[in-house]
Amino acid sequence: MNAFKLSAVALALVASFSASAMTSIQDEDLAQVSGQDGISIGANLNINIGSFRWGNESVGHEASISFNNIDINGLMLLKIDLLNSADYIADITTDINGKLVAAGVPAATATTMTAAVVPAGNSALGYVAGSDVIKFEFPVVTGATAIARLLTPTIRVGSITTGHSGASMGSLTISRLDMQGTKVYMFGH
Repeated sequence: MNAFKLSAVALALVASFSASAMTSIQDEDLAQVSGQDGISIGANLNINIGSFRWGNESVGHEASISFNNIDINGLMLLKIDLLNSADYIADITTDINGKLVAAGVPAATATTMTAAVVPAGNSALGYVAGSDVIKFEFPVVTGATAIARLLTPTIRVGSITTGHSGASMGSLTISRLDMQGTKVYMFGH
């Protein structure tokens, strides 16, 4: 009887998989399809690390420090995009130029300084021209910005102790680790 039940379940699974099979699409039909490249990741972080220990045995005895009961909690949003060479150069140029102008550098001077760091059509900041680039971006949340900034991750270290004597050095909290506007670029070389 059990063999019959298992066979019926297996048959039902096979039938459901074959019903959801993919169908092919012609190139001309595919050309009419538009979509959004890249992905966005939202996360509610609830991470606990029991202990992070760093030691140095070269002093004749083991000296160490331990960071205990590490908690990372909060919300984050991460966008991941694939950029081609031209888009990467434009993106990094806009970012550098914007930072210089925001720091009080006159626009014309900022453009000249940016051009020195990001030569047009060439490598920029270690980038090999012609390579694709993966951009990780923590976007600035619009609309409910005040709420979003309050919910950004907080990192707490319950205690910091030395290994040899066990003496306590207190605890550490980094509140509202706001990474909105941060961009990280990754490319091979």
